[in-house]
Amino acid sequence: MLFKIREPTVRIACWAEGRAATREEVEHSFLTGLPALEKMAREDDAYNLDTRATEELARRVVEARKLLQLKPQGASVNETID
Repeated sequence: MLFKIREPTVRIACWAEGRAATREEVEHSFLTGLPALEKMAREDDAYNLDTRATEELARRVVEARKLLQLKPQGASVNETID
């Protein structure tokens, strides 16, 4: 075999107040930022007379939750994400 291509590895660092963020802080930031994104997606849908923006946002939220390995809402975890 000349070469082997593997799945890419991803490392995400989340920070809060100059230090590594806890999972709880990341989850909180993620959830509190969503309403503004949802509002923009709805406005875009209304302008374009379709639902593409809200559908795309929903897909990306699922992807982001997987990538960030966020716990189910309400779970209390005091770990850092590095």
